[in-house]
Parts: sequence; C-alpha cells; structure tokens
Amino acid sequence: MVRLSLSCLLLLAGIVAAATSPDQTCGGSNAYTCPGSQCCSQYSWCGTTDAHCGTGCQSKFGKCTTSSSSSGSGSSGSGSTSTNGKVSSDGTCGGTAGYTCKGSSFGTCCSQWGYCGNTDAHCLNSCQSKFGDCSSVTNGGKTVSQDGTCGGTGGNTCRGSNFGDCCSQWGYCGSSTDHCSTGCQSSFGTCSSSSSGGGAAASSSAAQPASTGAKTSPDNTCGGSNDYTCPSGLCW
Repeated sequence: MVRLSLSCLLLLAGIVAAATSPDQTCGGSNAYTCPGSQCCSQYSWCGTTDAHCGTGCQSKFGKCTTSSSSSGSGSSGSGSTSTNGKVSSDGTCGGTAGYTCKGSSFGTCCSQWGYCGNTDAHCLNSCQSKFGDCSSVTNGGKTVSQDGTCGGTGGNTCRGSNFGDCCSQWGYCGSSTDHCSTGCQSSFGTCSSSSSGGGAAASSSAAQPASTGAKTSPDNTCGGSNDYTCPSGLCW
C-alpha cells in the first residue's frame, strides 16, 4: 500500500514538473513551458511579443507580463515598444523584450508578427523598422533573393545575393556548374559557369557530383546520391 501511494506521488510529480520547450511550442498535450522569460501565446507558441504576452497568454506555461514601459507614444503599426538594443538570440523581435534583428543569425528584418528573417514577408508589409531593416534590396529593378530562391512568381534575382549569382532551372541561387549552366535562368542572375580549367562536360554532374567536397543544391534537394548541401540559411 505504501509502495503504491509512493509510486502515485512520483507519477504526479512527473506530471507536474513541466519540461522546457525544445521546439518553441508550449502548453497543449506536451505541457511544455517556455524557456527563460518568454511567454506562451494563446496559440501555444513561445515568444516575447505583445501577441505572445498579451491577450490569451497562457500563464501556466510562461510569463504573461505586457509592460508598456518606456514612453513610446506612437510605434508605427504593430504596438511595438522601443528597442533595448539587444540582438535577438531566439528569433523574436520587438514586443515587450524589444530585441532587434540587426546582427542576428535569423535575419535582419523584424516582421509584423515579431520574428526575424530576410524574406519579403519579414522586410516589406508592416515590417517593424525600430527593430531591424525594412528595405528590400534590388538589383537591376529586381529584388535580390534573401532566401535562396529566384525567378518564378517571386521574380527574385540571384545577382548580388549571399547564395550565389546564378539562378538554376529549378529556381535556386548558387554558383556551381549545376546552377550556372544547363537551364540557368539568365533573367534572374548570371549564367556564365566559372569552371576554372575549362573542363568540358559538366552536364552529368547533377547525377554524379564530384566526390571532392559537397556542392550547393540547385533544386533544394540535399544529401542522397548527389550529396548536395543546403544553401546558407536553408534546412530541409
């Protein structure tokens, strides 16, 4: 009987001791709590913006304090307070914490939802200029790719991007032969393959990549027989 009640107590203790979220989700069936001073929003996501810490915030799984501290009267469009100058370490920006995306590894633009990134969704509509950059870079009238994609409906150019200047037939930026030769989209980047040593046939390189060093993926696939690596900032 004593053993039974002891095991019950241990079971209850295990249930009560909520685990810290490993993936920025909170509450729900896993009952994760948010790390540090982050808030658990009504949609069960961890963060530090007003959307996380205000209406519907779940105090069981994180903090729920929205402070309209510093006398900032009008913030442009998202109820954001002033920046505290700290670079975001968790991908969130603005809000009560006031993190900035400038200098972060997540991207330099702070979206209207309080997340750092480099896409048009982050850098254009209702982007929070107090907490990062809000200008879409252009080259030749086209927007320079911020996420490694090019052409298509977005019409981004690779020229001047951090991923490579060539736009592959699959719509991804890079500088390998697969990006810059067959099917390369010259409207959205350069298409002169810089294969030093003037090697001729690189047509089959997509099927049989050189064994010396992995190549950046031209079609957003990675690993496998081609052993492609993902463009910087992209994971699959």
